[in-house]
Amino acid sequence: MKLAADPLCQIRTHCKGMLPDSVAVEVDHIVPIARAPGLRLRWDNLQSACRACHQAKTWAENQGEA
Repeated sequence: MKLAADPLCQIRTHCKGMLPDSVAVEVDHIVPIARAPGLRLRWDNLQSACRACHQAKTWAENQGEA
């Protein structure tokens, strides 16, 4: 449902909002599930993401940078 509502990447750190790279194919939890399990299905904690931006954000979170 999130990808249908927001089909373009909302993170835009690596795709820079340029088509076709900015087409969202994944859904990211703004606040990671590990930090706030109760926000897992909250619409306002979800953002559509392209693969490159999502991977970069997840990597940064795992490194303790985000």
